[in-house]
Amino acid sequence: MKNQTLKTYLWIGTSLLSSFLFYGQGAGLNFLLYSLVFVAISFVLYPELRQSASGWFITAGYLLTAVGVVWHHSWLAILLYLFSFIALAGFCAYPRTSLGIALPNGFYAAGLSFWRREWLNRKAKQQGSLTPARVMSWLVPVFITTLFLMLYIGGSPAFAALFTQTEIEVISFGRIVFTLVSAYLLLGIFYPTGIQSLIQLDQRIPNLLLRHRQAQKQRAFNTIGLKYEYRSGWLLFILLNGLLLLFNGVDTYHLWTGKLPQGVTYSEYVHQGVNALIISIILAISIVMYFFRGNLNFYHRSRRLKLVAYAWVAQNVFLVLATAYKNSLYIDAYGLTQKRIGVYVYLLMTLVGLFFTYVKVREIRTNAFLLRYTSWAFYAILAGLTLFNWPRFITKYNLTNLPAEQIDFQYLSYISDHNLDLLQDALVNPNYHIAASTRENIMNEISHFRYTESWQDWRSWNYADEQVMINLDYQ
Repeated sequence: MKNQTLKTYLWIGTSLLSSFLFYGQGAGLNFLLYSLVFVAISFVLYPELRQSASGWFITAGYLLTAVGVVWHHSWLAILLYLFSFIALAGFCAYPRTSLGIALPNGFYAAGLSFWRREWLNRKAKQQGSLTPARVMSWLVPVFITTLFLMLYIGGSPAFAALFTQTEIEVISFGRIVFTLVSAYLLLGIFYPTGIQSLIQLDQRIPNLLLRHRQAQKQRAFNTIGLKYEYRSGWLLFILLNGLLLLFNGVDTYHLWTGKLPQGVTYSEYVHQGVNALIISIILAISIVMYFFRGNLNFYHRSRRLKLVAYAWVAQNVFLVLATAYKNSLYIDAYGLTQKRIGVYVYLLMTLVGLFFTYVKVREIRTNAFLLRYTSWAFYAILAGLTLFNWPRFITKYNLTNLPAEQIDFQYLSYISDHNLDLLQDALVNPNYHIAASTRENIMNEISHFRYTESWQDWRSWNYADEQVMINLDYQ
C-alpha cells in the first residue's frame, strides 16, 4: 500500500475515532485512548520522530498529560494535553525544531497548511497527493447526502428509529459537524507543513556561541566598541548588585525579626514581593542575554564581568527563596489557594531560568540555547503538575490547618468538583459555620455533578470523578 493511500485511510479512521470518543463526552479515558492511537500513527508515518530526542520528549509529555486527565481531570491537564497535541503535530512536520517553533507549526498545520498553494501544482497531482480539490470532491457529496439523511430522519419516525434506538447516537447534525471539523483539523497533521521562515531561523542558530571575527580594517573600531561595552556592563552589574544587596538586606531584616513595616499587611508584603520579583527577574535575564550575546564573551577581561554577573544571578536566587518563604508565611496565616500554589510554580520556573542563564554565561551559549532549554523545562514542570489533584489538596489543607472561622468555603465551593465529597462532610459538621448562600451553592454543585455523571459513559471515565461519586454515594 502506498504511503499516501495509507495516510488517507488513517486520516478517515482517526476522524471517525475522534467523533466516537469525544462527541457528547467529557474528558477522561477517551483522552488516553486517543493519545495512544495518535502516537502509534505518528511513529509509523514519521520515522524521523522516533529518531529525535525532542520527538520522544514531547511524546512522553503528551502521554503524561493524558494520564493526568484520566487521573485527576483538571483543567490544567486538559490544557496541557491540547498544548502537547499541537506541539506533537508540529514535530511530526519537522522533528528537529525547537518546542517554541513546533507549537506555531502545529497551529499552522492544523488550521492553514492544507490550503498552501504548492498543493495545487501539477507535480503534486501527479504524485497522488491529497489536494484541496480532491478533498472537496469527497466532502461535497458526503455533505449533500447527509443533508438528505437528516431530512428523511425528520420525515419518518420509523426511519429515524434506525439511528436513535441505540445507546450511542450514530447520526445527528451535531455529530456530523463535529466529525467534519475533526477531519479538517487532522488534515494538516497527516499532510503537514510548517512556517518555513521560522524553521530556517531555528536551524541557523546553534546552541554554542561562536566568535565572529571582523575584517582587519574594522578591528580597531570593534575593539574600542567591546571595551566600552565591557565598561558599561561592569558598571551596570556593580550598581545592580549593590542595589539588590540593599533590597535583600532590608527584606531579610523584616523576615528575621518578624516585624513588618508600619501599615503593611501580610497580603501586601507578599504580593508586592512577587510583583517586584517578576519584573526584576525578567530584567535580570534580559540584561545578561544582552551583554553576553556575542563577542564580549571572548573579550580578554570578560572573566571579571562574568563574576559580577554570577553574583547578580546568585542574589536573584536569594530573592526567589525569600519570596518563597514569604509566601509560606502567608499560607500559614490565611490558607492555601490556587494562586498561592501558582506563586511556588512561578518561583520554581524562575530558578530554572536563572540556572540556565548561569549555564549560558559559563559555557558561552547562545540566547537561543537559553530559550530552547528553558521552554522544555517549563513544559516539563507544567506537565508534572497535572499529576496532582490540587483542588482536593487545597481543601484538605485548609480544613486541617485553618481555624474553622477562617475557612473560605465560598472559595472552596468554586475551585473544582473534586472536593465536593469533602464539602458535603463539612456541611454536616457542627464545627463549621457555613453561610446559607454557600450551603446552597455546594448543594447545587453536587446536584449538577451527579447529573453530569449520569449521562456520561465509559469514554468520560476518570479516577477523580469516580472517587468523588463513590464518596458522595457512601455518605
